Amino acid sequence: MKFRAVYLTIATGSSYSEDEDRSEVTDLNQARDWAERAIKDFNAVVLPHERQGVVRVELLPDASDTHDWVKTSLETRSTGIVTYDTFKCNKCGITGTKYGSAPIGVDEEYKGIDWSFCSRVPQLLKDLEKRQKKRERRKNRVRMR
Repeated sequence: MKFRAVYLTIATGSSYSEDEDRSEVTDLNQARDWAERAIKDFNAVVLPHERQGVVRVELLPDASDTHDWVKTSLETRSTGIVTYDTFKCNKCGITGTKYGSAPIGVDEEYKGIDWSFCSRVPQLLKDLEKRQKKRERRKNRVRMR
């Protein structure tokens, strides 16, 4: 899996990133663990003022893991102010909207979650469903009081 690790040189406060493609890494947690181990090994052999830390790790899209958007609106729609088209991903089924010449963005029901990769969608949908059920249970408890 491809990922980007952002590192910080502690003494200078400067950061840099490195892109990695590791077959043994299959998710974000494993990518973070890999970066932490790499920095631990690095720090073991450098002088104290050369030590580094991991700032963040992010997954990079794989060509086979990007959305395959297909237009679902027969013609471009208009709100009177802006034109837009609706889309659906052939691979994972999430929907999106494209306003004018902007890139396709996921629809409002999916906002707040990183839907960048198709392989994440099944688990994200399960998580979203769990959160919705939890909210419903809370609402029901409040109504019962």
